Amino acid sequence: MNVCMYVIDEIKNYCTDSYENWYIYEFFHGEAIGRSTPQARKRRALRASESDEQRALRLENLRVHATETRSSESFDQREVRLETDRIRTNQIRSSDRTELRERRLQNVRISTARSRRTLHADLNLSAFHYDSNNDYSLHQNVVIGKMDKICMYCSALKFKNETRGMCCASGKVKLPELHSPPEPLSTFLSAVTCVSKHFLENIRKYNSCFQMTSFGATNIVRENYMPTFRVQGQIYHHAGSLLPLPDADHKFLQIYFMANSDEQIEQRCHYNAGTRREIVGAL
Repeated sequence: MNVCMYVIDEIKNYCTDSYENWYIYEFFHGEAIGRSTPQARKRRALRASESDEQRALRLENLRVHATETRSSESFDQREVRLETDRIRTNQIRSSDRTELRERRLQNVRISTARSRRTLHADLNLSAFHYDSNNDYSLHQNVVIGKMDKICMYCSALKFKNETRGMCCASGKVKLPELHSPPEPLSTFLSAVTCVSKHFLENIRKYNSCFQMTSFGATNIVRENYMPTFRVQGQIYHHAGSLLPLPDADHKFLQIYFMANSDEQIEQRCHYNAGTRREIVGAL
């Protein structure tokens, strides 16, 4: 048998083992072997019955014969072979079989859809699971730009693609100017002194010192390690009587009806641990 024909025949045998290797055979030989032809089935059966040693020996012989054939080529023969390979490759690509082309395009569509799902998977419902350690602005799908657009009517800072008129309805909504808070609240909100910093850190407690009603709900859900709680059902504010029962303490609105101001301060601080008498008295 001619050495070149033997090499081609061995490539043919090897390349019918799988779909990918069949493509390799097309590249080198320029003709297709159907996977369901009797010849292909016979060769696959022979390959399947090979031992590891037999297969390794066959492939080694194939490599040796291919090397010897290439080394014995003249320059003109090599140029002819390479040009023939290029022509056959172009013919294969230009006459891509419909079945293979559809399969390839379907694989591309599946891969693209999988990639899109992967890109958005980590952002799914992320607004409900916000993580302060995650810089969402660095995500490749988060492209909102800087908040450097200024509304010509109210001077609000906006993003580039924000809907027009969301801030002030294009000048139709005009809010009154906010005045500075009165003293001593203005000093407490300055965050300059130690007293003002303490006030801002405990501002919720100081706000609770002066509430007139109590908060209630039909079902309060508390989860582990959560500083807040969820309310299910109905919420309400309970306003009791103006004066407590004879054996009860003053609470909420009832504190406002205590005659002694010092007792009022004492009672407010009693229900809100961590507050300071001098701040409650000033407020």
